[in-house]
Parts: sequence; C-alpha cells; structure tokens
Amino acid sequence: MACMASPVAIRHPSPVLTMVNVVTVPKSQAPQIHVPVSPVPSARSTALPQRSPHAMSNKTLGHYILGKTIGEGTFGKVKLGRHILTGERVAVKVLEKDRIQEVADIERVAREVQLLKLIRHPHVVQLFEIIETKGQLYLIMEYASGGELFDYIVQHQRVPEVDACCFFHQIIAGVEKIHQLNVVHRDLKPENLLLDEHKCIKIVDFGLSNRFEPNQLLKTACGSPCYAPPEMVSGQSYVPQMCDLWSCGVILFAMVVALRIPTLRHFIRRSSPPTTARPPSSAIR
Repeated sequence: MACMASPVAIRHPSPVLTMVNVVTVPKSQAPQIHVPVSPVPSARSTALPQRSPHAMSNKTLGHYILGKTIGEGTFGKVKLGRHILTGERVAVKVLEKDRIQEVADIERVAREVQLLKLIRHPHVVQLFEIIETKGQLYLIMEYASGGELFDYIVQHQRVPEVDACCFFHQIIAGVEKIHQLNVVHRDLKPENLLLDEHKCIKIVDFGLSNRFEPNQLLKTACGSPCYAPPEMVSGQSYVPQMCDLWSCGVILFAMVVALRIPTLRHFIRRSSPPTTARPPSSAIR
C-alpha cells in the first residue's frame, strides 16, 4: 500500500472555479437549484464529441452507463457508472429534487457542489461533471472501490500500525489542503473516508462543510457526537481547523486501539452529552 500523499497535476487556469448560484425560495414553492452543467475542470477530463448532457436512453446518462446502486443517502441514491468511451468506473450521486424541500437543504446541496468543485487533491474525492435534468441532479464523481474505512476497521478489528500511519498521513494531507482553502469539513469519521483500489484515502461528504475567514470562530454544532470536539459538544464557539483535527485524532484512536467500533462508539457516547446532528432549518454557520 502506498503511504505517500503524492502530488497531483491539475491543469486548470485557477483553483477558484465557478461558484454555484443558490436561490432561496419560499418553502411552499418547488426548490430551484441552479448549477452549471458543463464538465468540471479536471486533470482526468478527456475530449469528447459534443452531445447534450440531458440525452438519456435506457440506463444511459450523457456519456455514462448507469449500473447497480452502491449506496443511498438523504436525497437519493449513489449508482455505479461507466464511461462509454474510456470504460472508467465512476460513482454517480443521484439527487432527487423533490426530496430537497427545505431552504437549508437547498443551501446544503449547493454548498457541497461548490466545495467539491473547488478542492483538487489526491485524497479528496473528485467531482468530474454535473448533469441536471428536470427532476434530478447527477454528480459524476470519482469511484472508490475499497469501500468505507469504517468497514475496513470492523473487518480487521484493528488496523496494523504501519497501515494506520499511512492512512493517517493521507487523511492529514487531505485535511491540510481543505483548510488551506479556508474550508472546514466538520463531519470527519471513518464512514466518510473511502478507500480506492490502491487503499488510498478519499475524503467524502461535504454536506456539513463551510467556508471560514482567518481567525473566525464558528458556532453550529453539527456532525457526529462521537468525533466532535468538546467545545462543539458543549455549545461553545470553536476554531474550525481544530474541530477537524480533533476528529482526526479520534479516527486514529479507532484505527489502532479499538478492537470493535461499536464498543468505541458506546464508550464515547457515555462520555459525551448529545449534540445536534444537523440544524433543522437554520443556515449552517
């Protein structure tokens, strides 16, 4: 297993990509999520013949063939896809617009897309393309065939120290890049860390992430109580970067010490008062 966080060559004019327009609408109206449908700049982009991204026949979406469902979330499913010309496998996150009713949910989805377009790093999952139809929003993303780090820990009961060092090095490298862009993840946990075919870490799920200014403190308690820092759990303001680093420490402990994740979670939950997993209607700050 490669334990070096290799640099990635990204060929695009600027790390600051086109921002997503978030339209705030009354709850009584259908949600409107406006995103560009052009491919996201990426080192892995290939020249393709011009074709409408909305063209769909059978299980074909644009230049991709959709396969089996490999996951399911709050707003839809994640399907395995394959590029028609190159044969490369991708993960296609299907967001059902009729499930995105609350204004906070609209802002959350738009923020996640915006941040995925911004971050380019070998240990952060990559967004390749966005395709929008009348009822769905399709996010064409990097596919990590190794599954969740959570399942890897459960399967092995504990991660060998050498492998844990490699995983932790990759996690920190990805988090460092995220923080350099003034972004905080706020939901780092083994379930949100995927492994690719080479057992390299891919940080996913930026639904609770946000931008921050230098020296700014954040207030919202969000994410998983098991991995949240004490100041967040107790309702105090917190330093964004320190929030993620605390979570990384708990993940490291889970890898090298915990024989069983459920036992670890039970111990942490007994030691920590509950916190709000997701703010119900207010904007996430």
